[in-house]
Amino acid sequence: MTTLLIVTALVIVAGVGLRLAMPTLSGKSVATGVVTNGDQSALGDCPDTPNCQGSESTRVAQQTDRFELTQPASDAIATLASIIESLPGAKIVTQDDRYLHAVFTSKIMGFQDDTE
Repeated sequence: MTTLLIVTALVIVAGVGLRLAMPTLSGKSVATGVVTNGDQSALGDCPDTPNCQGSESTRVAQQTDRFELTQPASDAIATLASIIESLPGAKIVTQDDRYLHAVFTSKIMGFQDDTE
């Protein structure tokens, strides 16, 4: 019984230590922002990782459907910002009338997900 308690305590201490040592893991953002090509503007392409989805992705496996705005872009961004600000672990990094970049941080392991 004592051995089980010691092992359990060590596992808990190791987990807490690991969490404190890597609060945001890489901490590196993959958000590219708006890229201009001639007279066209779009979000940058997804990196070659399986956890990125985008309507502008050049990789078929990462493509997602576009959605149509039913209000002006500035109003849609303002609506998204108010929703994001109310969510736990969410932080708006950049916002203007046509672009919003937010980071969502998971509560337990501190994983960070960029959203554009």
